[in-house]
Amino acid sequence: MVHLFAYLVSIEQYADPEWPIVKGADRDTSRTVAYLNKLEVPQENVLVLTGQSATREAIITKFQEHLINNPKIKRGDPILFHFSGHGSRSAAPKGWKVIEDEEEEEEELRRQVEMIIPWDEGVEDLTGRKICGIPDRTIGALLSKVAKLHGDNITVVLDCCHSGHGTRGGNDSATKFFEEYSARGVDPLRTTPLREDIDQNILAEDLSSPKSFRRGGFSQSHGGNHVLMAACGQKESAMGNKNGGLLTTYWLDALQRDIYPRTYAELMKYVDKQLEPLRLKHPQFINQHPQCEGVVRDRLVFEETMMSSDYFPAERRKDLGENIVRIEAGEVQGIQQGTLFELHEMDNRLQSQRTMGSATAIEVNAADCIAEFAEGIVFDGSKCTALVLQHRYHLKYSVDDATQTSPAAKKTLALLRKSLSKTQPNVSSLAEEVPHGEAVDLVIKIDSSGEVILDRRDSFLRTLKTDPPRIQPDEMETANFPYILNAIARFNMHLALTNPKHPLIDNIEFSFHRLEQSGKIEEWDDDDPLLEPAEKIPFVDDEARFVQRDDDRYAFILDNKHPTPLYPYLVYFDPTTYEIATWYTPFEAQKATLPATQSLQIGASPEHQGSFQFFLPEGAELDTSFIKLVVLDSISKMDFMNQRPVLGTDEDGESIVKKGAQHRAGGQGAQTKGRWDSIIRILTVTRQ
Repeated sequence: MVHLFAYLVSIEQYADPEWPIVKGADRDTSRTVAYLNKLEVPQENVLVLTGQSATREAIITKFQEHLINNPKIKRGDPILFHFSGHGSRSAAPKGWKVIEDEEEEEEELRRQVEMIIPWDEGVEDLTGRKICGIPDRTIGALLSKVAKLHGDNITVVLDCCHSGHGTRGGNDSATKFFEEYSARGVDPLRTTPLREDIDQNILAEDLSSPKSFRRGGFSQSHGGNHVLMAACGQKESAMGNKNGGLLTTYWLDALQRDIYPRTYAELMKYVDKQLEPLRLKHPQFINQHPQCEGVVRDRLVFEETMMSSDYFPAERRKDLGENIVRIEAGEVQGIQQGTLFELHEMDNRLQSQRTMGSATAIEVNAADCIAEFAEGIVFDGSKCTALVLQHRYHLKYSVDDATQTSPAAKKTLALLRKSLSKTQPNVSSLAEEVPHGEAVDLVIKIDSSGEVILDRRDSFLRTLKTDPPRIQPDEMETANFPYILNAIARFNMHLALTNPKHPLIDNIEFSFHRLEQSGKIEEWDDDDPLLEPAEKIPFVDDEARFVQRDDDRYAFILDNKHPTPLYPYLVYFDPTTYEIATWYTPFEAQKATLPATQSLQIGASPEHQGSFQFFLPEGAELDTSFIKLVVLDSISKMDFMNQRPVLGTDEDGESIVKKGAQHRAGGQGAQTKGRWDSIIRILTVTRQ
């Protein structure tokens, strides 16, 4: 039995008889219910709203009753919201600031937000006002409330489109096609305009609402607290037939197949692959590319825990040998010959994973490797996942334990030694202590007040002019030094990882730009402007220095002069907190987003809608971070680098050391074989 809560809404026929029927919408709901029954989800946990019952008021009220104010939901329980019906766009009401990061071909679609269409859209309410759609911002606010109360194990499936381009056309082939299929969107010009006061009571409660709202619709509505499975991109049409929507059909199919790892991202890859034959067969009418959005899309489906970024997809390859697996991790992930993996078989049910045994890399390519597994391992199927188990890289550190002899220093030293003596379960240690005085990457010092100073000696960080990281005496009781040192080791290792042959970088120009508004903005116009690259901030000795201004936005531009299309990844390294974050990946496009002899803008562009901002920590005069551009000639898993901050304070001002967050260590040293390369640049922001 799975303690999941689902809210399913489907609308085939609308109150407005002129609106086209949404073929298969109710079938989506009935098949989803059947799947949930297979999972043994209790019937009282599943709420279904269909047809004329799915009014605007009912959709919102039942959402609040079933998914927000439901005492049966325990924090962390999986929550599903599924909508099948029409979607559209509407002009943002006055006062809703919308940052437009991409150009629209049609002027009337500028400054528009996305919405789902309830059954009674366009019908007059009791006050004589026409009922409008439910905008993305309202759905985002409701989801934010769900996450606040019940956790972020939330899945949103929207089998509709928002472009309003689903028109029939007039030739015989179009007539024949639309006898079988229907588009799930309506022309924005036919929808009721959103009022200024729409859903004010809901939006007023949403403390996470941004001051301005970036265009991008549901994919940008609080994407940090849920995973969104959307039927298509912004300018595409979602299609369906009598059997159901194409997204729901293949999504349910994927859920019942042996797909490893069983993450949202991997399942959506399967859905997109199944749609390809239909796109080829009906190129005039089917152009939808399903989208998987959200920072937790690598989470296992309907599970609260993330699929560890250190797990890599693997497949048995009998054609290469009886005991051979191909693992999707190679030189760019730091894999070397002799790297030891632990293989895991993941069951098709929730919360089930079995350790199979170990495998050793015997041949390493740029983004994958061939590994030989030990005798006696039994495969149930051909797919599994692989965890890097044994690392060759070690952070060498020493403890300066003789300089200070004050009572506070002695107390800190005792707590430090106690913490270092503890082992980390399921973690291969990357840190090695050596006697003080030897050449090391890090020296742990203690001053007379009992404060710990991390004196960095490695080649990348020793020249930084920022203050070294510190751990306060009142943080020592909870400080987990094996974990902190492992995180520092991962940071140093992945920052330094490079391909000494540099087969690609010589033909790539990497530049950093401040953005400015495009065109004149009138005083009466309160809209946020379009942004475009302006001042180019030069890299001098690989470092760009610029002054912090609260309103400034930035973007990166890549210019590929190489004859090969490339897959770029942009990774952020913060040496103050040791955070690593992937800022850009071509995952969404599933194609080379840096074409041959073309350029790519990362920030305030269709490829990466959000621009970048940089702020100084309180009291600091300057702050330095590293930006690493990694390029390959094939797509690869790169979020393995990501790790949360281990030092400093979080967004609420709480000590990260006291909270003691955990992260499994992963990664290796460098190799030189494959078609991959990297560029490292330093960004230093200063005060006026």
